[in-house]
Amino acid sequence: MPTTNKLQVVYKDTDELIPYARNPKKHSAENISQIAGSIKSFGFNAPVLIDSANGIIAGHGRVLAAKKLGIKQVPCVELDGMTEPEKRAYILADNKLAELSGWDTEALNLELEDLKGLNMDLSLSGFSPDELNIPLDNEPKVNPYSTDTKIPHFEPGDERPALSECVNTSRADSLLAEIKNSGISQDEKDFLIKAASRLYEFSYKRIAQYYTNVASPETQKLFEKLALVIIDFNDAIANGFSKLKQDLAADGYEEDS
Repeated sequence: MPTTNKLQVVYKDTDELIPYARNPKKHSAENISQIAGSIKSFGFNAPVLIDSANGIIAGHGRVLAAKKLGIKQVPCVELDGMTEPEKRAYILADNKLAELSGWDTEALNLELEDLKGLNMDLSLSGFSPDELNIPLDNEPKVNPYSTDTKIPHFEPGDERPALSECVNTSRADSLLAEIKNSGISQDEKDFLIKAASRLYEFSYKRIAQYYTNVASPETQKLFEKLALVIIDFNDAIANGFSKLKQDLAADGYEEDS
């Protein structure tokens, strides 16, 4: 069992700290930037929790943000006396327990309004621009089909994928073969062949990489017109993609298909 000794803060080099290889909590580049912004504005006020071998128990995001800012040493607290199962359970608990509490929406809005009046940068609160417009419980919900829709952002690296890596056609190809070998009329075949294109599974991350590192300006423009890559949301609406919902990430823009 953990000891009840007073916690002591020690400073460790970030390069000495070892991330937990099976940490289920993931930090996006945007999230790391947000944490870095908080550290830059308020300081590194929450120590990283580590074990006796410098393994990170809690604070993976803070360590990544410190490295982004070029901070060489960060405050750490070593948790003594934890068994390996206890340590692994605590890693889960530290991330999950904070998610279980809710928000008093009215109090939250009052606090945000006060901070706004004090010229505080509300992005440092950790809330996204859309979340900063959280309506009170007794106010009507915002129509999700609008230009205020939250579109996940992705910053491509230097990968240069082939077009064949940007789409998985296996399901469509299987059905196309069945359609072509069927005994139905040619008109029906032509219609179903067109409909089969709905089964293409696009990897929007790879598409973004191709758009950035491979595609010509003409190809890039066509990608934008098809909303394969969204540079300007208003352009996407103008090109007929007017009902892009807030859960677009679940359909492939955030995770690979």
